[in-house]
Amino acid sequence: MTEKQKIYWEKVERDINKAIRNNFSDSFMSNAKWLRLMHNIIENIHLFNCIQIKKVQSERVGILYFDEYTMYNFDYWRNGIEGGNSLGGWIIWKEIEYLNFPKEFLDDKGKVNHQNLDKIKKVLDSVGKFLLETDDNSIKLIAYR
Repeated sequence: MTEKQKIYWEKVERDINKAIRNNFSDSFMSNAKWLRLMHNIIENIHLFNCIQIKKVQSERVGILYFDEYTMYNFDYWRNGIEGGNSLGGWIIWKEIEYLNFPKEFLDDKGKVNHQNLDKIKKVLDSVGKFLLETDDNSIKLIAYR
């Protein structure tokens, strides 16, 4: 890693930590838990048609783009993922405020699609305990509150 890259990533880390400190009092996820979750999501990707993501330092909600070809065994997966999202760039695990799994969503052609929340919940439960907000329309996995 060059000195310029090191300085960049140190600033990213400071910005994330500041957003967490200023907005949240509780953290419910660790890197190890994120890794187990992402591994199980990718192993069951046929059930996950839409995964919305919100980062702690932004109000935008984006989409994760995983498929059966997503590789998750690279060394950087300990800390986050490169690309594969509509927000652009890297996503570091600790900057994820929540993941949302909506029952209905629009595809890229504007067509309404569905995903089975009961099956998604079973996959989540198989990984471990999470802080979840659920209703008939979505499951939201909370990382910070």
